[in-house]
This record gives sequence, structure tokens and C-alpha cells, in this order.
Amino acid sequence: MSGALLCGVVNSDCSPVHGTSCHTNIFVTNVITKDWKKLPSRPDMEKPDAVQIHASGECSYTVMVLSHPDPPELKEQSLRLITFQIYESTHRTWTLMELKLHDSILLVYQDAIYNKSNHKFYALYRDVLRSLRTDIAAFELIVYDNVSGCSTRIQLSVPSIRHIDAAYTTGLVECDGDVILVLVTDPMIYSDGDSFDGAIPPWDPMWGVICAFLPSRLPASSVLILKFDQETHGLIPLALGPPCTVNDAYCDRFTSNNSCIYLASSKHNSPVVIYDMREKEWSALSPTCDDSFRQSSGFSLKFESLLVLTSLRFKDS
Repeated sequence: MSGALLCGVVNSDCSPVHGTSCHTNIFVTNVITKDWKKLPSRPDMEKPDAVQIHASGECSYTVMVLSHPDPPELKEQSLRLITFQIYESTHRTWTLMELKLHDSILLVYQDAIYNKSNHKFYALYRDVLRSLRTDIAAFELIVYDNVSGCSTRIQLSVPSIRHIDAAYTTGLVECDGDVILVLVTDPMIYSDGDSFDGAIPPWDPMWGVICAFLPSRLPASSVLILKFDQETHGLIPLALGPPCTVNDAYCDRFTSNNSCIYLASSKHNSPVVIYDMREKEWSALSPTCDDSFRQSSGFSLKFESLLVLTSLRFKDS
């Protein structure tokens, strides 16, 4: 979403003959005026992995689509084809850029954002092989410049924030013009000193320990927020939190508004954890607004507007 403009995907032709292949259409709607339109057919109509919209003017916008098509001739090779497709509403046309990665068989797509301050599209991938070989969370960032049409691959490394980081959730957001990487260690309980509640958890064959995933609690200091440095291509740690464990919370959705980063969940009635970059404060928004949710150490309720709507209309709707 960008202002009042909401962009989405609708499946139009999914055939079991082609496996998981789906031809999809992109639509744009204005949530204030209720106007909507289906965008013209793209050069590559495969189902996109990420769709970003940016309102570039009062009556214009840009849509960027990231896809990982899998043609038959590439299935047996360690080669990945990534496509960036850009739609400019002023020209009503799509442009296509294909990027072939010859050493990316163990790159797993994580998230993508469009940074309107520098007109660049950022796609984040987890490097599984490097993560297993070293005591770091290893990523690759593919940056596509919408002005020059060039792309860049950048390797990123994040120091472990716990003694084991086999499982974590990641997200990219744009906040105050910066590209922010959010790394959330999934809550786990181990047999080396921690106690178990309830049934005995399963044995993890990869790490040789007994562990349990607890998706209903966000442990203290399990969220690492880092800023991507545009000059050095490194990551600058900004915050580690929250200051205390948040019960009934699990973060798998990330968004931002002004200087605040929101960590939410697709689960019903899960609290929203908030980090204010300017004030350097952690807070939480409870869905029940119960005073019992208030925490110590300044971790208090804070109500924020998650959507800022502006009055934008289409010329070409």
C-alpha cells in the first residue's frame, strides 16, 4: 500500500498441468475513491513473489513486481532466473529486467521492498549454505536501481543474537528513508538447563538437542533491528529488544510508518510490537486494550495509526 493506493494480485489461470505455475493479474485500487483497475498484461505473467506500489505523484504511480519463474530448461541446473517488472502509470507500459544467478541454488527468498527515497528495489535472500557453515545469519541483498536499470548483489552477515539461530523470521522495511532489516529469533526452549511445560518437545536431528517452538511468546532481546548502509553495504545494529517477554505475541509480518517499525502477526488477537527509531523506544499495542498487558521497564501501551491515507485519484482508471 502507498497512501490510498492498494495493489494486489488475483489468480486468473492456474492449471494443474503446469504444476504450481499460475498466470496472475495485478490490480490497483484507491480505497478512498473506490476506483480500481486491472493493469495491462505483463511480459512475464507468472505468479509474483513480491508486489510493491509507490505513489509517485498526485495522479501517477509505479508498480514493481518480483518473480522467480522456473522454465523447464532451468530445473536441472544450479541457475536461478529473477525478473523485475516495472509498470509506470504515466506510460501505461511494463518494462522487464531478467537477472540470472548462477550460484544461487541455496538462496531462499525472504522479503522485498521499494525505497522511494532512492528509487531502488531491494530483494532479500537467506544464504542457507553460508548460514550453516558459520556462526552468522547470512543473507544476500539484490538491489535494482529503477533509474539506471542496473542491479547489484550484496552479501550480508548478521552476528548471532542467541547461542543458536537455527530458526528466525526476517523482514525488510523502509523507515525514515532507510532500508531496515528486522531479524526475529523464533522462540525455542532447549534441554540444556531450561525447563519444559507440558508435553516433551521433539528431538531436533539437525542440532542434536531437544527443542520446542513456542509461537505464542516473543522473548526479551529476540528482535534485532539493523540499518543497511548505502555506502559501505554493511549492516549497522540499531536496537535489540523488546526489553521484556511479550506473551501471546509472534512476529511474522513487518511494516513501518514514519519512524515506527511494526512487528505483527497473522494470528488472531496477537499484540503488535512497535519500535520507534527516533525515540529509541519499544512499546506494544494490545488487541484487547487490557491494562494487565502493561509491562515494566517503560514497555507500555502505545496506540499508533498503521495506515495513513491520502486523497489520490487515477487519471487512467
